[in-house]
Amino acid sequence: AGAVAIKNKLIEMHRDFLGESLTLASDELEASYSLFVETWQDRLSQSGNGWAWNYPDENCYFWMDSHWAEDGPANQASDPDGILYTWTTILIYLMTDFYYLHE
Repeated sequence: AGAVAIKNKLIEMHRDFLGESLTLASDELEASYSLFVETWQDRLSQSGNGWAWNYPDENCYFWMDSHWAEDGPANQASDPDGILYTWTTILIYLMTDFYYLHE
């Protein structure tokens, strides 16, 4: 059920970002879903995988003291399942597509 829910969200995102009408049988959907799964699995194998980013390797620098407050952005990136990081990768993938950038 989780795979189908993710694929349905990917179909929606392809429609909204790229104007593509995908189905559960589309090759492009399978490619996007494979990217999702591979990114997620890779993230879980990395050190610092409980966060949406891993400073300094992923270059998310918080320079103001308020950023480090308990409710600041530096402390709001808990991602124990690696899903926030994975969806970020999907957004980057879609937003760097030629058709997103030029249509």
